[in-house]
Parts: sequence; C-alpha cells; structure tokens
Amino acid sequence: MVEGECDDDGVTPESEAFSLISGGSTNPNAAEILKTHRASIQSLEEELETVAYIWDEAESKYHNNDNVRKITDELDDGHGSVGGSKDDDGGIRDDPTSIAVTKILSSISKKYEQIASLVAQHQDDLDYSVKDVAEAYLDWAIASKRSNAIDDCIQAHAYRMKLCPHLKVTDGARLLGLKHKIDWVSRSQLQVHNAEVAEISCCGIFESELIQKGPKFSSGEETKKTDEDDDCEGYYYTHRPTESAIEIGRKLRQIFIEKGYSLESCSGILHGIMDNDCELFDRHRIYSANSFFNHRHDVRDVIYEKGISSGSEDVDILAMLFLFGISLEKEYVNRVLSEDVVDVLMESQLLAVCSIDANLLVGEVQIYPIDLNTFEDNEETIPHTGAMYFMTDWPLESLRLPRNAIMPIGYDSLELIALTSGRDLFGGSSSSPSSSSRVLDLCTGCGIQGIFAAKRSLLRNTNIVNDTRTYSRRHNSELVCMDLNERACHFVTGNTCLNDLDPRSVSSHSSIEVFSVEANLFRPLNCNYTHGTKFNNSTAIGMFDHIVSNPPFVAVPFARHGSLCPALYSAGGDFDGMGLLRKILLDLFRVLRMNATLACPTSTSSNNPTLFMVTEIPNVEDGCLLLEHFLQTEIHTSIKVAYIEDDVETMEEYAREREEEAGCQVFGRDWIPSEKIRNRALVLITICQYYEKSDNVFSTGKELHCLKSEACVDLTESYNADEEDLFLTRRGIDFARHYLL
Repeated sequence: MVEGECDDDGVTPESEAFSLISGGSTNPNAAEILKTHRASIQSLEEELETVAYIWDEAESKYHNNDNVRKITDELDDGHGSVGGSKDDDGGIRDDPTSIAVTKILSSISKKYEQIASLVAQHQDDLDYSVKDVAEAYLDWAIASKRSNAIDDCIQAHAYRMKLCPHLKVTDGARLLGLKHKIDWVSRSQLQVHNAEVAEISCCGIFESELIQKGPKFSSGEETKKTDEDDDCEGYYYTHRPTESAIEIGRKLRQIFIEKGYSLESCSGILHGIMDNDCELFDRHRIYSANSFFNHRHDVRDVIYEKGISSGSEDVDILAMLFLFGISLEKEYVNRVLSEDVVDVLMESQLLAVCSIDANLLVGEVQIYPIDLNTFEDNEETIPHTGAMYFMTDWPLESLRLPRNAIMPIGYDSLELIALTSGRDLFGGSSSSPSSSSRVLDLCTGCGIQGIFAAKRSLLRNTNIVNDTRTYSRRHNSELVCMDLNERACHFVTGNTCLNDLDPRSVSSHSSIEVFSVEANLFRPLNCNYTHGTKFNNSTAIGMFDHIVSNPPFVAVPFARHGSLCPALYSAGGDFDGMGLLRKILLDLFRVLRMNATLACPTSTSSNNPTLFMVTEIPNVEDGCLLLEHFLQTEIHTSIKVAYIEDDVETMEEYAREREEEAGCQVFGRDWIPSEKIRNRALVLITICQYYEKSDNVFSTGKELHCLKSEACVDLTESYNADEEDLFLTRRGIDFARHYLL
C-alpha cells in the first residue's frame, strides 16, 4: 500500500498497529463489517475455485487421450501448454484466465488487509485477544504472499511482530530473504516500498562450480563449463563444491561435533518439555525436523522460564538456532559459542541478522543432526563417530519463493533411510564387494537419502587396527543426486561438504564421487541433445545399481498459476496427483541396471538392482496393481509395498489436512473428488527384477504388507508416537527390512 493511502474504512495500516497498542477505538458496527469482509473473501475464493476447475477440466481433456506422454513432455520442456507460454513463476503469460486469477488473489489480499485493520482498531468491540489480532495479521501476510504483494506481506509480518514481540524470536524465519533491515519511520509507522527479496547466496558452504560430464559421468575428463560447451552434444553439467566450500564444511562439522550437537542431545530438550507437561514419551523415539520446529514456542518458554535444557548451553544455542528456529541475541550467542565460531557460521551463510531486530541472530537454514547408528539396535555397528548434519529450508514459509524451498527432514525421509540402512547400497556385488557402484538419488531435495547411504557405506567398511583406520576403497563409485530445483543442487553440494564426503577433502577418505545434477526426473536440464531426438536414458545418465527416491507426493493437480502452487508439491501432480510417480516408474528400467543372475524374491540378494521409494498412493489395498500398471513393462518384476494400518486416510480426511497445510480454503481443490479413490496412505516401496531359480523362468511377484499399530507397542512401555513414525520404532524398522529387503 502506498504511504498515506486509506482503505475502505478510512484508516491506514500505519495507524492500526499503534491504535491497537494504545487500546484501539470503539465501533458498534465492527462485527457486521467483519462479517461482510469474510463473506466477500468466501465469494472470491468460490470464484477462484471456478477458475481452477476450468484449468482442471482442460488438463483432464489433454490427459484422457493417447498422446498423454507427448503432451506431458511438451509441458515439461516448456515447448507447449494450455493457454499460453510459461512465465518464470510457472504461470502462463497473456492468458485471460491467469490474469483473472491474479486479480482475484489481489482482491482477497486486500480483504484480509481490511480485516486486519478492523480487528486491530476494534479489538474490544469484537472481543478479540491479542493472539486473535496477530492471527489476522498473519492471514493478511499469507494472502499478500499469494498475490505476490511482497511489500504488504512484509508490513503484515512487521506489525504482527511489533504487536507480539516474542514472535521476533519464534517467527524470525518468516522474514528470511529480505535484503534490507525494516526501518520504522516512527514508533507506529512503517514504510516498505519495492522491497528486494533474495534467495540464499550461492557462496559460503553453498558455493559450487559447474563441471562438464560425459554421458556416464566417469567416462571422461572433468572440465569447467565454458561458452563453447553449449554446442557439445551429449554432455551436461553437474554442480561440484569449490575448495573453499569444502574447507568451510570441514570447519562447521568440527564445530558441531565438538559442541555435542546431536539428535540425542537435542531430543533431551523435548524430553524436558514432555516431562513438565506430564506427557508420556519414549526416550528412544526418533523425532523428525518438523517435530522439533513445531515445539519452538514451548522450548522458548521452558528454557527461558524454567531453565530446562539438554544440559549443555552450547547444544541449547545450536538447537534453538538451527533446529527449533528460535532467534537469539547476538551478544548471548557470542558469549557462549565464542565470536570466532559465530563468524564462521555467518561467513558460511548459516546465520543472518534478523531483519526486524539487528540485535537478534536467526538461522538461515534448519540443520538436522542424525547419527549413522540411529536406526540400529547395535550401537557398535559403526564404532567411531557417525555424526551427520543436513541443511534444509525451514517448515515456516519465508519471503522466498515457496516452490524453491528445500523440504525439511520429515518422517517420510527418515522411514526410507531406516529401510535402506539395512543394505549397503555401495557394497558392490556379492562376489566382488569392492567393485564400483552407481546410486541415483532421484528428487533428491537436500540429498539426505544418497549422502547418508554413501557415508554409511564408507564408515561401515572401515577397519580400526591399533588405533589406525583403513578405509575400503570403492573405486569409481558414484552417487548422482538429481532434482528439478537448482536450489536443491546447491544444498546437496553444501551437505556433501558438511558431512566431509567430497574425495578432495583431506580428512574425508571418501572414494565415492558425489554429483549434483539439475534434472527433470531422469533428464538433465542442461544436457545438449539434438532437438526432436527420442529420449534415451542409457546414453544420458548411464545405468544405476540402485535408485532411492522420495518424490513430492502430495496429490495436487498441476497448477498453472505460480501463486497456486504450494511449494514443489504440485509441480508433478498432473491431472490426478500421481504424475511424478507415473513418470518415474515408466522410465525406471531404462536406468536401473539389469542383472541376469538375480535371486528369487524370497532371498533377495544385496546386489539386486532395486528402486527404494517412499510416497503416497491411493486405494492402498490395490497398491501393487497400481504400481504394476504404471511400470508398463514386459520385464518381470518384484513389487513390494508396506504401509501402516493407522496411516490410511479417507479422501475427506486427506482433503481437510491439505487445506489446513495450505492455510487457505482455496486449496480444497488439492485432490480430485472421485468415487474410484477411496483412501490414501504413505507407503514404502521396493521394485526390482527377478526370476525363480527352480525352472529359470521369469515371473512377477507382488507383496502388500500392513504394519498394525499394536505390533509396535510393548505393553510394558509407554509410547507416544505419531501415526507416520511407527516405521521408526525398532519393530517397525525390522518389519520393513524383513518384508521389503
């Protein structure tokens, strides 16, 4: 809003925050005005639903024919789309429907602004608490972000934090990306005009360089990208960390290890909260990154008021900054961690000064600590430090593009790691365990699946004799991490450095090369092909011994307008929400290495090339048939699926959860109403080729396994687990490995 401009009620936002702080004014008609505004929002959202429905109908027409793959490829490559050409945000330029959506979103944002104005001025008349008013400001901020009104979004957050100062501490991440500090003209006035928002700078630990690779990566010399390379057919580029990033990663890793920053020590903070709340809990429970972040308000209150912590002030600070998302006073952090440590964290792009309070430091990223022995019942599996750290974006949406966000470490990621940790993915063949292996981490995100497997393989095969370590050399072994999001490629290189996995590091002893490639599924985006040539994966990225994948799986249809895309989730939804899964399985056996000497399914060999995946599927009781249909292959396969009984949701339950996650009713279209879809569930999947040794004849095997909740609960123990983490209990881990590996 332009300075001095008034809304429909004749007040400016600058006066709203101040009038609220000073007590507000009286208006007996405030409730009726509020009711009118909310009715207008409902009407606008219904209008937006109608526009979205038109898009969905158009999408269905294009997919319900014999040219599904051709049209999908055109959309993916940006050569064609329904209604016009794509813009930088994934929307469509010069499309009347897109223009209509933009106008509707802007109108909705203005209505939320008017509601925030009203409740701020007439809090007493409406019987609103301070928390209610703060929520009104948050609604305005979210709506402004959707309509791309960044200046208004910043103002809404700033007024909200001025109203409730503790939000500067717990919600500082919402203003990440703002280039300049917020300046108040006076105690009650804020001017924001043409604010600049920046992504995380590709420097510090995220600094990388593009390296040209041949069709099979290891087949040629590495060369840095030059302008002449654009004409070099058959080559494409991978991100590789610079020497400076490798050194920064080594320093950061040493800091975290020396300070005792671990999953176990940080979990102790949550245990302290649960003890005070008289809740039952399992001290051996594995918490996701979201679990920590969701308790940030409790942690702030408990640590500051009651002094309960992990037992180490260093761990408390690191956990609050990088796990709970709590901003801390710079002077306090300097005193405890030392100024030298803070300087390293700032230079590495992990810490930043809070935009709304220069005295506060805020974590630029969430850093999830985990140990290589986390999923094992034998603590001596890896006898020396197996500490690992993974950087992601915060679960809290900041000013940056949500579709570029790197998803935090959730239970789905941890469940897949717990499964694949039961096999050495880089272990080579049974006859030649030191032979090279190639592993693909598809839709890699932060790279946790592949990097964890690579580090575990390296340290699992380390021998310690007379205090001297010898490392098993995996000659020419490669980990290829591929993602559509360029930001993910930088996070992969950063996490490679943070976990000391780059072979160029003097302390890593790694023989596994890590490549980070920007790609649309199996197709590198910067690969040079002759236009019109039929896609052939084997000449593009080579073949892989194993593939791990945790693709975006929230079943949302493809949204053509960038503002309607909740993070990356809708990028591959297609018309039915399963576009990514369909495409991955359709091309699976073009990149998964074939093996002529595979074992029968009852005795799966460790050298059997396998896809390991965690995703959501509809009608879970028919899951194997669905996956078999998506494969569309004559290759005889073994399909194994495992799910948790209590994790199965009806479509009505699923739709409500998606709406709550999105924060707006308009996202009620995030699922396709259909009598054919009864339920959805999170599942673990393994797919591979096999034949029966008895008659040397290929056959197909389909296995569906259900983990019942009572099977994971020992009656002698108290257990407080979320539905989605039963696969992280000891019995759940053993169940998945027994039936899927």
